[in-house]
Amino acid sequence: MGLLRGSCAALAAVLLSLPASPQCELPALDQRGLSLAARDGLVLFGDPDGSGTQTGTGVARLLVSRPGGWGEEGLLEAPGGASGDQFGHAVALGHRVALCGAPGADGARGAVQVFELGSGGWVPTQRLVAAGGQPGDQFGYSLDLSGEVLVVGAPRIVFADADPDGGSAHVFERSSGGWVEVATLGVPGNPSNGFGLAVAAAADTVVVGRPGFPLFSTSHDHDARVYERQAGGTWTHVQTLTGSDPIYQHDDEFGSALDMYAGRLVVGAAQDSGFAYIFERGDQGWEEVLELGSLLSGSYFFLGRAVALDGERVLVGAPSTFQNPAARAFAFERGPGGWQLDTEFRRSATDAEPLGFGHSLAIVAGQVWAPSGDGGGRIYRFAERAGESYCTSSPNSSGGAARIELSAACASIAAGQLTLVAAPVPDTSGLFLLGNQPSALPFGAGVRCVAGSVVRLPLQGISAGALSFDLDLSTLPAGGVVAGDTRYFQAWFRDAPGFDLSDGLRVGFTP
Repeated sequence: MGLLRGSCAALAAVLLSLPASPQCELPALDQRGLSLAARDGLVLFGDPDGSGTQTGTGVARLLVSRPGGWGEEGLLEAPGGASGDQFGHAVALGHRVALCGAPGADGARGAVQVFELGSGGWVPTQRLVAAGGQPGDQFGYSLDLSGEVLVVGAPRIVFADADPDGGSAHVFERSSGGWVEVATLGVPGNPSNGFGLAVAAAADTVVVGRPGFPLFSTSHDHDARVYERQAGGTWTHVQTLTGSDPIYQHDDEFGSALDMYAGRLVVGAAQDSGFAYIFERGDQGWEEVLELGSLLSGSYFFLGRAVALDGERVLVGAPSTFQNPAARAFAFERGPGGWQLDTEFRRSATDAEPLGFGHSLAIVAGQVWAPSGDGGGRIYRFAERAGESYCTSSPNSSGGAARIELSAACASIAAGQLTLVAAPVPDTSGLFLLGNQPSALPFGAGVRCVAGSVVRLPLQGISAGALSFDLDLSTLPAGGVVAGDTRYFQAWFRDAPGFDLSDGLRVGFTP
């Protein structure tokens, strides 16, 4: 979610009074990836065509946020994997657990490998398969994890009418003995509709997409089915969702992407121009709130191929294809006046457009991450506001923990100036520290997050619980900053009986 989310009222008031800024494209990560999952400063991305110690089986990599930037935490591989397993086609992260789908394993019966974090790192602990699985099921094509509930899709994508099974989804629950399958979900008598192509889980609710394949099959049923866990532990179908747009009847693959969080559901319908629908749960069940494509000025091929939801913010991808080489991702946010388009993300013109950009999306520490998806080995990143938080701060006498942010989307050398803001802080006085190295050492009542060649910016008075300063980049000491540099910022302020500090902000400078 955006960096303003959860900040104090003082910080929000200062930042919202500043002019809106465009997106900020950050340096791409040189990592291969197709699928993404993020949680608590950890990112898991799957590369189903990659090789580790085993050739062509697929791999997954873990990245962790560190003071100096993102670093690799570990390489995950399926024990005894084989070429064509597509390990990492779908991934999920939970508390000290990582899951990787391998829909091509065992003659495309499919499997999901469970890894857990122990004292020696991430280790494989369990291999999940579907009860009664058959060749071609593709179990592990999609998956989602919510606490102790895991749902795994097995869509049987055959692009033909001859397959009578039409896909399934499997619900697992974790007990002291590991993960156990407790339900198999499906729609009998609907061949080749891709049931399970996308899945979503949240507490006692599971949603399964059934997008259909209008170009390859006469079975054009396309919807999303909602299941709920009953008091006795059984999972029951309670509602079928469809889209309201008039073009919906023309086989728009409704249900091809899903994400769900806190009573809100986003459903992608990524055929032709594409749609993305928001549903919210009310007293009468799930109700459609808006089709997000209606907020765009034009139509975009395959809009809705990927969706990501984080509180009041939704990402929707329109991936690059041969028909649509200019890929985009859109961020929508719900404000006082309802849902609106907030930001459009796209690759810079100086970089060749990668096929597949926009096929998967994730919100990571206030940033938008989008892997190239074409085997090119890049994960593109965009910041909605400049900088990444790191280090920690504790509550001060104002009642909250001070956080530091920048007002602009990009820390641009051409702009020549940055506005630094820290809040909540007591109405005393303070200043900002600028360093060329990160740190995390106890200092006063807080933690010192900057090191190296540290510059103390001028002392400022504090009012209304917020410390702010306009930094003129031309006034920095000899050498200053140039595009590509990374600097580290922190706020210092007086607080009885001594002083305290904010968290740290890592800022990468752009041209």
